[in-house]
Parts: sequence; C-alpha cells; structure tokens
Amino acid sequence: MKKIFLTALGLCLSVGLFAQTEGMAVLLNKKVAGLSANNKISWQSRLMWRVPVSSELKQERGLWDITWGWISGSQEEKETEALAGYLFNMYVFSAAQGYVPQKLDLNFTGVLDPLENIEGGYETKEIRDLYFDEKEKVKNYLARLFKNKLGLVYHLQNKQNDQREEEFLRVLANSSFSSKKAHYVKGNTPFARQEAEEVKKALQTSFANCMDGASICTYEQIDVFDMMDRKSGTARKDYYYRPASQECDACAYTFCKTACLRPQQDYAGWKVDALYRIYARPVQKEFLTPSSGTHFLSVNGQKYAPWNYHAAALFRLKKEGQYTLMVQDTFLFKDPVPLAVWAEKFAEAQTYFDALPFQRKERTEKQFIRLPADQMDALRQGKSVKVNGITYAPYPVYEAE
Repeated sequence: MKKIFLTALGLCLSVGLFAQTEGMAVLLNKKVAGLSANNKISWQSRLMWRVPVSSELKQERGLWDITWGWISGSQEEKETEALAGYLFNMYVFSAAQGYVPQKLDLNFTGVLDPLENIEGGYETKEIRDLYFDEKEKVKNYLARLFKNKLGLVYHLQNKQNDQREEEFLRVLANSSFSSKKAHYVKGNTPFARQEAEEVKKALQTSFANCMDGASICTYEQIDVFDMMDRKSGTARKDYYYRPASQECDACAYTFCKTACLRPQQDYAGWKVDALYRIYARPVQKEFLTPSSGTHFLSVNGQKYAPWNYHAAALFRLKKEGQYTLMVQDTFLFKDPVPLAVWAEKFAEAQTYFDALPFQRKERTEKQFIRLPADQMDALRQGKSVKVNGITYAPYPVYEAE
C-alpha cells in the first residue's frame, strides 16, 4: 500500500512538473487545435490587446508632463505594460496563424497596437532592453493577461516561455529595417483577403459624402533660411493648404473620425471593432513604387504624381464572431477593399506598412478648416485663401510626368 501511494505521489509530482515546463505557446496551440482557419482568426481577433475605438479628443501632453512621466517612473511603467501587450499579442497571433514570422507581415496587423499606443513613440532596442531589465514586471503583466483573457496560468519561471519571448523580440528587431520602430511587410495575407460584398456596399454608402468639399487641410512651416538670416533666431512662417479631399492622410483621418463618432453604426450587420490609419512607405527609394506600371492610377485611370507615402483608413469589422479587414481608399479604389487587395497595389520588396491605431487628436483637427462661402471661388481656382486673418497659399505638389 505504501509503495502504491509513493508511486502515485511520484506520478502526480511528475505530471505537475511536466505542466510547469510546458510553455505557453504549447498550451495555446492546443487551444486552437481543431479550429477552422476562420475560427482561428476569430479567436485571435477576440483575444488580442487592442486600442479601443473612442470618440474622445486627445490633447497633446506638454513638455513638463512628459518630463514628469520619466521622473516619476510612470512612463516606464506604461512601456513595460505595452511590451507585455505586444508579447501577449504575439503568443495569440502566432498560435492562430500557425507560424512565427521572420518579419511581421500583414497577417499580424494589430500585434503592434500596444507599442504604437506609447505616447511619444518607442524604439525597438529600448523595448528589448526593457524586457531584460524589467523581466519580472513584464511577466507579471503577462500572467494577468493570460488569466483574465484565457483563464490560463502563465508560469513566470519557464525556459520555453523565455525562449519564445526572446524570439518575439527578434521578430520586432527584424521588422525595424527602415527606422527605429517596427513595421509590417506585405507577406501572404489570406485572412486580409476575406471579403464580404454586403459590407463593401454598406461602407461605401456610409462614407460617400463625409469629405466636405469646403474643407481644407492647413500646414504651417518655418522658413529655415529666413531664420538663418535673422540674428534674433525668429523666422517667417509660411502657411499652405490643400483641399482635404486631395490629401490622403486627411481623408484617412476623416473616415476614421466619422466611424468613431458613430459607435453603434451597423454596416450590413458588421460593426467596427478597431480603426487604423494605414500607411505605405518606401523602403529605400524616395517615392513609393507601384506593383505594376510606372505610376499609381486613380479610379478613372489618371496618373498620380509620385508619392513619398500613402495613407488610407483601415477597419477591422466583426459580425457574429467573424472578423474582416477592409480599407477605405478613394484614391485607388471606387469601393472599400480587403487589406490584401489594397496592399497588392504596392511593390512588395520596396514597401513597408504602418498600421496606427486611430485616436482623435486636437492638434490634427485644428489643421482642418471649413472655408467660408466668400473663399470658395479662390479654392476652386487654386488660389490663395484667407481665413481668420491668415493667408494660405496652395501647397506645392509634384505634377505627374
């Protein structure tokens, strides 16, 4: 009897030890085993750490607030929490996608949300250093995320977890090929190709008239050469404008703002789950390269002048547990399209992408001005316009060759 008891005790201990050494990646792979591809994506999208859609207008923090954040340690605490959010997202996304990418691709759109939400931005090297400097804090945050979202126990002392998290940090570093922060590459994006015809029509109808023809996007620039000529260090400011409907970033912002101001809007049964401004940028060249031809073309076939970046609105939509990613880009498409279809417009090896969680910003919205009626003729003729005592000249742009 004693021998049987000791054998049973040894078996329990060995099972306990095995559970202790089983990494979180293994547990998550078991969670998704047997799920269809669509259900895996639904599982991923439901669990991921995301920036919630909000209509709140955010004010930029002043220099003192930012400095105090570093002095008090609150900024580092926020970065530690964001790092844990990125690692959690990578655990979830890699389980759902079935692989850990060498560089983040568009199947992993949203995995960077916690880091992109850091005020003032981040650098991948600093994030990596933070992991090793504050490892216990990072892992405690991870433990809470796994417990709250999945009911799973995350073991802080686990070599498999350490190895997987260091792999996720290498992915972050590999994805920072053009700057100090991480980006996405095109990759193979079957999830992003999912398309619902009814949601296309509903989005098109909803956003058809949200670009006000009387709105302009204004810019304020300091004349550097004028400043160099003045001993006082002051300089003349130049004021420019573009019609908002002709500025891709202004359109992307307006589409996202319109969506977040309608939180209960139903798009043929689909609802907005997350909002992004998505940017395409050149890897090395000055201008973006189209995937075919020499110029990007409008929906009417007209050539655009060269772009050094391009922006659009990206919506993650959900309906009855299913998710889809759709892009609203009136410069390249008549109707909203799946993310993968939009990304195919850009040369793969020469383009990277940023998906920035949308947040309304006071400073950005101050750039938008609705022209009074007496200035509309000047706008239509491409002349300077005067608003509130300031004269804005047309912003100089390249002409298509």
